[in-house]
Amino acid sequence: MKPLKENFFKTPYTILSLLMLSLPCFSQQETRALTLDQVLERAQTHSLIALRANNQYLAGYWQFRSYKASLLPHIGLDLTPVDYNRSFIQRYDPENDVDVFREQQTYYANSSVYISQNLGFSGGTLSLSTGLSHLENLNSPEFSAYNASPVQLTYHQPLLGFNEFKWQKRLQPLQYQLARQQFIENSQQIHLEAIARYFEVLLAHTQKEIALHNRSTSDTLYQIGKKRFALAAIPKEELLNLELNKFKADIALAQAEKHIQRAQFNLNSFLSYDENTAIQPELPKGAFPQQIAVDQAIARAIQHNPEMIGLQEKNLQASRNLDKARKESRLNANLMASFGLNNSATEMNQAYQDLANRQQVRVGMQIPLADWGQRKGQRLMAEKQKEVATLEIQQTRLDFEQKVALKVIDFNLQHKLVNSALQAADIAEQAYELTKKRFVLGKTDVLQLNSASQTRQDAQEGFIRAVYTLWQLYYEVQQLTLYDFRKEQPLSIDFKQMVR
Repeated sequence: MKPLKENFFKTPYTILSLLMLSLPCFSQQETRALTLDQVLERAQTHSLIALRANNQYLAGYWQFRSYKASLLPHIGLDLTPVDYNRSFIQRYDPENDVDVFREQQTYYANSSVYISQNLGFSGGTLSLSTGLSHLENLNSPEFSAYNASPVQLTYHQPLLGFNEFKWQKRLQPLQYQLARQQFIENSQQIHLEAIARYFEVLLAHTQKEIALHNRSTSDTLYQIGKKRFALAAIPKEELLNLELNKFKADIALAQAEKHIQRAQFNLNSFLSYDENTAIQPELPKGAFPQQIAVDQAIARAIQHNPEMIGLQEKNLQASRNLDKARKESRLNANLMASFGLNNSATEMNQAYQDLANRQQVRVGMQIPLADWGQRKGQRLMAEKQKEVATLEIQQTRLDFEQKVALKVIDFNLQHKLVNSALQAADIAEQAYELTKKRFVLGKTDVLQLNSASQTRQDAQEGFIRAVYTLWQLYYEVQQLTLYDFRKEQPLSIDFKQMVR
């Protein structure tokens, strides 16, 4: 007699029971029949990846808004309501002809309103201000003075220096365009993730349908085999193979159920559905273009893809850094010119009378005499970085164009592979039915029947995978080009709605 442990693990019923016990228990599920388009729409609004992409775009949006605000006039208020000072200071006593320390208490207040405007074409700043200040000697209450400046116009201008405003005017719109295109690209990545999980559920359901069919068929064939064995029409080992097929079908069904639950969990998690929601998929029928022109796809990708826009930004940043290094390696000068009206008096209203002109012009220069090659090194380093950036951009663009071309070629060929897979599935189905009939008539053995059954299953699953690959390749091409070849228009999103 064989050991109990050996018999236990060799019993097909025991193996099937272990598989069934390994499946998680679920409460009553709500079944939703969702098309792939509905899944794509929900993924765009409910997935964690979509939330992350949305926040990433908003960061770029507010950065651009901050830049646009810097182009507008700035209005501000400088206010010092209280500045009290009590100290002992050195004074000369003419009566005793000595220096003495005397207490001094002063109160000072100041307020001014200003408006300033950055000038991008020159890199200067123009400002207009008005102000009033009051000084009072608390040791001598009779001494009180007001200083009024009703209008003061000031202009600051760097001479021969680096103009940051000019470069930001070119960089900031490009960076905002990059943020917009990256968001559209991320939305296509969300679609690709949703497609993969949807087809995983669809394939699991297909495998379950195949397993149900195989179980039903294997049970029927086993019953026929027992009758034929009783008539000595088939040997014992063929009957055992039919019984083994029956148990294999039960195990395959349990594994298919487990695959469905795992795939369903992944899709529910991605779409933010609870675990009690069961999605019933259906094979999508996408009206894709039969062929996409490689040249057209490359042109669209260069125009819209954020990687290409990023190359433009990288080239512009390198040019900016080189310009800055060159300007900072030579003479640096600044000009400040100011004109205004002011007056001082013991009474505030008198300070605004009999106003006098107030002018100021200042030119400052910084001339490098000896920096031991520091500025020259920075300039040469910036020049080399610009050369490296130019070479990297050229190579990256060539690699990108090749990537787009290969992806389009794969998509164009996939249509033929889908048609071939469909024909193979039909032929495998017919071949299996004929083999099964021949087996029932006793004209073939169980090995040929098993081979036909496996070929049928592989062909059906192969067709599902071929359709999935077609969808995957189309959205990968669409992600690279950011162009909808079905509608023949660039991909677009209502960005205004996003920031409301």
